[in-house]
Amino acid sequence: MAPELAADNAVATTHMPELDVPVLNRRQCLPKPEQAERSPHVWSMIKDMVGSDNILSMPLPTEMHLPLTELEKQAEELEYCELLDKAALCPKGSIERMMEVVAFSVSPYASCKRPKRSLDPLLGETYELVHPDKGFRMVSEHVARLPPVMAQHTEGRGWVLESENEPHVSFYGAYVDLNMNFVLQVTFDDGEVYSWHKVQTTINNLIVGKIYIQHMGTYTVKNLDTGLTAVMELVKPKMITFSLKSRKESQHLIHGHLEENGQKLDKPIFHGKWDEALYATLADGSERLLWKLNPAPTEDNRWGLTVFAMQANEMTEGLREKLPPTDSRLRPDLQHLERGNYDKANAAKKILEDRNAKYMAEVRASRADKAPIAPHFFELATPEAPFGRALRWRYRKGTYWEDRRRGDWSQCRDPFGLNQ
Repeated sequence: MAPELAADNAVATTHMPELDVPVLNRRQCLPKPEQAERSPHVWSMIKDMVGSDNILSMPLPTEMHLPLTELEKQAEELEYCELLDKAALCPKGSIERMMEVVAFSVSPYASCKRPKRSLDPLLGETYELVHPDKGFRMVSEHVARLPPVMAQHTEGRGWVLESENEPHVSFYGAYVDLNMNFVLQVTFDDGEVYSWHKVQTTINNLIVGKIYIQHMGTYTVKNLDTGLTAVMELVKPKMITFSLKSRKESQHLIHGHLEENGQKLDKPIFHGKWDEALYATLADGSERLLWKLNPAPTEDNRWGLTVFAMQANEMTEGLREKLPPTDSRLRPDLQHLERGNYDKANAAKKILEDRNAKYMAEVRASRADKAPIAPHFFELATPEAPFGRALRWRYRKGTYWEDRRRGDWSQCRDPFGLNQ
């Protein structure tokens, strides 16, 4: 028997993470750019990488980046965290909870529509985001270098979200296939666990024409306790249609359904566009809006960031003295890029890359066993877990937030040369 829809007024007791900052008046825009926007000739920089899987390791000018590191970019997963808040209030095992989790799983795809990459974090680089108005605190770390892996742990209102991201890129000249190997898992206070992964992304028209992004493929959101599964498909758009209107209407479509014990359930049916909204058709034939995009400001927004993303790198009042020296906000190249000064950003980025290369060479020379550098705040808990389908890196309890409370970051190195 399929689980029933929960009543709209269902309530539950949820915990709140410890948040040590007041609700802040966060910025609503980025600083005014100091230099005009630049459009570098992409092909001249990447032509020698055709057929390579190592394009991620290729240094690119800051003009080709967002003013965010990959760790900060991952924080965009939390823009619609109120969906998990609502899910935490739904009865355990209910279709209602599954619908909220599905909506949350769809919501980040819209932020991956921007045709620029985020800055690569250095090994050991971290990022925290304490958001009292949204009721969560998050910490992430670049935990492994070859291949690069980023891990994240967030405590919210009645839930804990964990994720890891191990991107692999294949470059074919006119387009790039990006397999994020991005797995996410949410655990609710009542012990129920849901897990899902990201589909493949293709970046098109790198040489000629306007660059655009497609997400295509099928993924599942699975209740690991009951087996209830949502099967979601991001549909490949029709390339040949009778009109421009019908072609546009076929773009960015997403649909899905629920399965229990291998059997498809008639309702709900999910449908919408991953860059606009997600709806569910319920058993009584009614439509329910599950998620809707927060539009990005159009004025002075060359990167197409939402307000939430614009706030990711903000140094709010009183934050600087609480951060470890490894936090992304402290990167000089990122600070210059955010202000739209590409010359200073590129110079600072080169200094960071040279300093990091020297550090890695010294580490390799000093380690006879060639063992990888261990991260500070995460550990490889389940190395045997299926690659790209289950979590391997988990947060080490009693580390980051306890160190932050004591103001003791003595175990962290100074990757950005702040004390030199």
